Amino acid sequence: MQRRVSRRHFVVGASAGLGALGLGYFLKGRGTPERQTTTEPHTKELTPERAEKTRQLAALLLPYQRGAMVGDSRLENVSIDEFGMGVIMLESPVGRSFRVDICRREPANSTVQPIAQTKHCALFLRNSGSGDTPTDESMGLSVIALALAIQNNELEQPTLQLITKNEFWNGNKRSGEAS
Repeated sequence: MQRRVSRRHFVVGASAGLGALGLGYFLKGRGTPERQTTTEPHTKELTPERAEKTRQLAALLLPYQRGAMVGDSRLENVSIDEFGMGVIMLESPVGRSFRVDICRREPANSTVQPIAQTKHCALFLRNSGSGDTPTDESMGLSVIALALAIQNNELEQPTLQLITKNEFWNGNKRSGEAS
């Protein structure tokens, strides 16, 4: 049986969990997950720019790669969509696929509330809701684990130029510009 909580309660409760998860991540060391593979992201049919951004996003997610366990979920795919948003596809322990959108972080005064955010990125669980759809706890924890990986890598990597969630919602397909 899956526990469901509102997104608002999840975000509040996840703050404490994020600290504990981060501590566990560092105590364990930066070793690779047991079930990790070395498969590169699919980039054959992409434009050179999207292929490069996909490689940059994959580097931000290390040590997670396709096939790795991220929390209780398996990482299935890493890509950049046609709008300039990072897309991470995961599969839950019960075999349900779900999507995490990775966008450029909004300004501090934004009303956009991601599940997790780093210095440059905001991570959203796409569940066809409007912000009040209950978040499956194991999916939310997987999103937080992805955010920790990005946070640990983004200082060593060039800033990935992504679209913000507001730009996406407003139909602005121009990505990579500072706001």
